[in-house]
Amino acid sequence: MNKISITTPAELPARRSLTRSILTTLLTIIVVVTIAITAWKLHQQHDLTAPLTSYSFLAATILAILYRIANPFGWNLAVRGMGHDVNAIESTRIWLLAESRRWLPGGIWGYTSRAVASKEIGLTKTVATASMAIELLATIAAAACVSAIGVAIYYRELYSTVCELGESSGLNSSIALWLAVALIGSAAATWLLREKLKQKVSKTAQKFESLRGVKIQTKWLMGSIGYLTLMAVLNGAINSVLLNAVSSSSVPLVAMIAATATAWIIGFFAFFSPGGILVREAALAALLLPWLPYEVGFSVAILSRFAQLIAEVTGMGVAVSTGPDA
Repeated sequence: MNKISITTPAELPARRSLTRSILTTLLTIIVVVTIAITAWKLHQQHDLTAPLTSYSFLAATILAILYRIANPFGWNLAVRGMGHDVNAIESTRIWLLAESRRWLPGGIWGYTSRAVASKEIGLTKTVATASMAIELLATIAAAACVSAIGVAIYYRELYSTVCELGESSGLNSSIALWLAVALIGSAAATWLLREKLKQKVSKTAQKFESLRGVKIQTKWLMGSIGYLTLMAVLNGAINSVLLNAVSSSSVPLVAMIAATATAWIIGFFAFFSPGGILVREAALAALLLPWLPYEVGFSVAILSRFAQLIAEVTGMGVAVSTGPDA
């Protein structure tokens, strides 16, 4: 006769831990493979073998890893602002692991994983969801602030470049026609991608829905925005270092930081592009036109994506290796 295996209450935590460990490993492998495929495709489309082996790329990648590991503290500040004193190291580990899962099919894994994992640091799903919405708002506010400063300082260069492009393209003589074509094209693209747009709007609305009735201390909110502003500065500095890998040209540091922040905002709202990939790169290259040819700016943007992908895999590795099931 077959013996029936009975799991005792004492064995349940061990089995749950094993199941969670196996699931984490499988998801991590899927994410790493997906990131690797993305990097390979980018490399196939844009041959950047020489820049990828440069000291500038190495230095920028190290900075990108530091940026990736330091960035989650902005979420920690948002949580503290809601009255929850959470461990910074544990919240960083959860953020690193959960954010990387946005590469998984469906687009909700990063958001859902962090909400579920937050119970490890004593947060309910409601509190975790609200804190993520606050973090997102703080991130957008920080990027917008940096972007506005850049536009205020370099508006003459930007305006001059727009005018030059208009003249060289003959837009002055047929601006009405071009505007009509652009509007029709935008309307057609919006209609064709309406389902994705609805999903993007719905997901964003769900995040902010959790903020109803939530009280957050102003000092912590401002602290979160201030910290994420510093992160935006660091992110822009990474691209300044990467420029040395592809060109001897120079871009003012403030301009590079502001362009990087602006490109991030554009990529975030590009609902048709997962992670804003290629949209963010194209936007950065366009914003750098007053100082760099488009091809050079785009190369910097692609290198930046490579550095961030490496940093993401590294951060995920740190999170997995230091987790409770490691």
